[in-house]
Amino acid sequence: MPRKDISFKTSDGLTLRGWFFSPTSSDGKLPCLVMAHGWSALKEMDLDTFAEYFTSNLPINCLVYDNRNFGDSEGEPRHEIIPTLQQSDYTDAITYAQSLEEVDAEKIGVWGSSYSGGHVLAVGAVDRRVKAVLSQVPLVNGWDNFNRLIRPDFQPGLNHMFQQDRLARMSGKEPGKIPVVHENPLEMSSLPSPDSYQFFSTWEKKSNWKNDVTVKSVELLRANDPSHCIHRISPTPLLMTVAQNDVLTPTDLALEAYSRAREPKQVHIIPGGHFDAIGLVTVYNAPIDAKLILGQRYVRVFAYGLVALILAAYLAALGISETQIGIFFGLTLIGDLFVVMLLTQLADTIGLKKILIVGAVSMTASGLVFALSGNYWVLLTAAIVGVVSPSATEVGPFKIVEESALFTLMSPDKVVDILSWYNTAEFAAVAVGLLVGASILEHTGCHILSDGITLLLFGLPSTINVLLIVILLEAFLEPIYIAPRNALIGALLTPSKRTASLGFISIVKMISNGSGSALTGILANRSLFWLAFALAGLLKIGYATGMLWTFLAIDRKITAEQKLKVDEDGQ
Repeated sequence: MPRKDISFKTSDGLTLRGWFFSPTSSDGKLPCLVMAHGWSALKEMDLDTFAEYFTSNLPINCLVYDNRNFGDSEGEPRHEIIPTLQQSDYTDAITYAQSLEEVDAEKIGVWGSSYSGGHVLAVGAVDRRVKAVLSQVPLVNGWDNFNRLIRPDFQPGLNHMFQQDRLARMSGKEPGKIPVVHENPLEMSSLPSPDSYQFFSTWEKKSNWKNDVTVKSVELLRANDPSHCIHRISPTPLLMTVAQNDVLTPTDLALEAYSRAREPKQVHIIPGGHFDAIGLVTVYNAPIDAKLILGQRYVRVFAYGLVALILAAYLAALGISETQIGIFFGLTLIGDLFVVMLLTQLADTIGLKKILIVGAVSMTASGLVFALSGNYWVLLTAAIVGVVSPSATEVGPFKIVEESALFTLMSPDKVVDILSWYNTAEFAAVAVGLLVGASILEHTGCHILSDGITLLLFGLPSTINVLLIVILLEAFLEPIYIAPRNALIGALLTPSKRTASLGFISIVKMISNGSGSALTGILANRSLFWLAFALAGLLKIGYATGMLWTFLAIDRKITAEQKLKVDEDGQ
């Protein structure tokens, strides 16, 4: 979309700079959406993506600018955020937009995200030139938000820091600064959440964004309450977009504020967390090749979910013993491990596209072999070559190759956005595969898996429906321990060792899956199927307990160090 640089003066004489977007072809004056970013963020951090989306799909202009004290805009002290001044700047941007010949001065809307998502609520309530308010994942109440983000035992130290900063400013010293994000959420930062660190640290590497704001900015955040007048926005239309699992600007606070707004209004709830709204637009604007890669991945994980239920039943129907089935699963996973190691090493040499072609051909050939042959060793070879997964998860190398291909098509931050949405959709695809597999088993009378698993479930009926519920529950709960496990690794290891350690864990996991499958087959052949699940449950409980104990010990240590640091900074 056509884009040009713009600048305008604020009511107190600062120059704010940004971009003006317009549709490729337009006749006459068009409405204009005034847009600014949230807490400390710059216009380069995907505001162009949103503006391009709006101007590509609607007959509308977009005016995007950097907040005062940030990016290309003027203002001192640098990186200081004063909510009332940023809200005033919105009104000045509206005045400037009305002066442009491309803009219909009577049709101005305001858009904001996160901190600025709250600003537009206040602006829309008092500036009647605004004809539409679009508020995305907004901070609606600074006091409540502050108390959700900052632990109570940290707050006395912060209060002391606020007081000392005021005294320092009065004596002529430079304003105190605090990091916006930190890799460790327990360290001092203004946005102490893992998704904040992921978003901002990615942009820090590829833009002029700096990881600090003034201490005064954090103090003023606590006093900022933009939703107190949300009921006054009416009769201007309000659209509020809320993330379902937002921990940065909590979902329930946004919905409570929305409930106080008057008609006309609409709320749109999106899956994911605070920064996933950006991912949705990124997916929409992704190149066609990236969409094709993601589409075929959905088909593949659907197949994994389908195979997870029917593979054992199919092998049993061929007359293969339970011991051989267990060995089959074990050798398949171990064989997949070597395929992963081989193809990922060769991918950059041979070429990503050729590796993906090899994958498509080998998987298709494997499916034909399973359809035409009943020989145990032929099927085992086909399962290894075609990367047939006996679990409902992706184990092959092609996921890694595809992600590398995405990085060649798009910038790293866009790939991260897309993959965060893909991971949500992946679970849905696996779940649908499991449902289809369950239906096949139900109609073919193959209950070998459900009989074995439900035997352990405290006398629950031995039906495929119970099996399906258990597997879906396990698939849903399994990711819960991943975040604390990675946080534990992050606390124990230096950054240079983390990637290698996670890779080693993945290899060990695949080897363990293979040996566990083989052991299960041996036990099942001796009518000890229940013992396999009992051992698995005990081992997982032991693993979770050990991880929890270690994590709590590290948490106590970091908390003590953090309190000491806050006390020292306040003195």
